[in-house]
Amino acid sequence: MSKTLKGQGRKEIFPGVSDLLTFMKDIIRREEAVCNDIIQYIWKIHLQSLEAILRQELPFWTSC
Repeated sequence: MSKTLKGQGRKEIFPGVSDLLTFMKDIIRREEAVCNDIIQYIWKIHLQSLEAILRQELPFWTSC
C-alpha cells in the first residue's frame, strides 16, 4: 500500500491488474496478437473472477 494514499482510491474490479499489464507489455514487445493471449491469461489465472463478471446482469465497465 502506498504511504501517501493510505488505502484511498477505488477497489479493483478484477484482481491482478498489474500482473495483466506486465503480461500485455511483454506480448506487445514480442509483437504478438494481444487480445487472444489476454483472454487465455485471464481464463487460466483468474477463471473464478471472470465467471463472476460474466454472471453479472450489467457489463462490468458500467460500474467504473
